[in-house]
Amino acid sequence: MTHKYKFPDTFFLNLKLYIENYDININWLYEMLRECDKVLEKEKPVPYSKKAKQKYQKAFHEKKNNRPSGLWLEHIIPVSLRVAKMIHMWLHDGVRNRHDLEKYIEDSFYAVYKIRNVESEEAFDAVTLLPEQFRITEKENFEEYITKR
Repeated sequence: MTHKYKFPDTFFLNLKLYIENYDININWLYEMLRECDKVLEKEKPVPYSKKAKQKYQKAFHEKKNNRPSGLWLEHIIPVSLRVAKMIHMWLHDGVRNRHDLEKYIEDSFYAVYKIRNVESEEAFDAVTLLPEQFRITEKENFEEYITKR
């Protein structure tokens, strides 16, 4: 029986190798997680910041179109913290099931398209760029999941 996974194997294999102390650069994991996020961007709408919505007359990035020039995808929950949380889940919570890790990737993807060079808010501060109806307050507290390594 074959399983069809949403995200590339590369991320999960390298995450495992990193945890097992192989010579894997953590920045590679960040880039691979961003590649997983690109899959999610195609599946679900990513909201525009208030200023981007006003400028482009859209509330969301449409999956079928390229994003307008000058927009930047800002991860409200930083990629580095999401990777740290998965390492923590693996080492301390015993979560090694790919299905559970994929679910975490989906659940923790929280981002906004902002206007580059105009809106300087980054990471958790970028939640203020979102219109109120798109804010998910419990995800603002993900800093507690940082794993010291």
